[in-house]
This record gives sequence, C-alpha cells and structure tokens, in this order.
Amino acid sequence: MNIAFIVDTPYQTLNALNLFWGNYHRKKNVTADLYIVDQFRNAHQIYERILEKKLFDNVYFLRWEENRHMPQGWKRSLRVAYSYSNPKHAVRNQFDGPMPKEKYDAIFASVMSCFVA
Repeated sequence: MNIAFIVDTPYQTLNALNLFWGNYHRKKNVTADLYIVDQFRNAHQIYERILEKKLFDNVYFLRWEENRHMPQGWKRSLRVAYSYSNPKHAVRNQFDGPMPKEKYDAIFASVMSCFVA
C-alpha cells in the first residue's frame, strides 16, 4: 500500500506523523511519502529535519500554489481552470526537482488544491 500525506501547516505535519507512526509504520507492505507545502513559517527547516531523521520513505518540499494566493478575478479563474485541466502542469510548478512517479492507494490532505486533485 502506497500512502501520501500532503501537509500545509505545522499541525497537519504533526497529524501526518502521528497517523503514519501510530497506524502504518510497522506494516511491511506500506510505503509512505510526505509532501510539505512551503506556506508556513519554518516549513523548510521542518522538511530538512524530517528528511534527516528518515521518518518517511520520501519527503518532498513543494512551492506554495500561486493560484490560491492571487486576488479574485478573471486571471485567477483562468489559471485555476487551466491548472485543473492540466494537472501535470500544476504539479510541475510546485516541484523544484524531478517529480515522483508513485501512484498512491491513499492520499491524506486537508485542503483541496490542484496538487491534491
């Protein structure tokens, strides 16, 4: 079973750690990846610490989604529509390095974004 956790806040990060380590980490057939979105203070430091401790199989650091922080208007509406109709483009915009090719059986996220969709 492949699992992905996508977190946008420190609290969500703690919940992902708790959920994975409390329910899944001892199961041999489970792999789990953590995606940390750069939209909270010290997100990169938390990413580096989790990566260093090897708490998940893979840990990815994502740039924040520009569409969500644009002012309301037609430009934002067009960008959001384009992102949802071209998900690879939306995902590629948030990665600095190569995109993972894993397919997940379960995705845990609290915010519906283009990346999550």
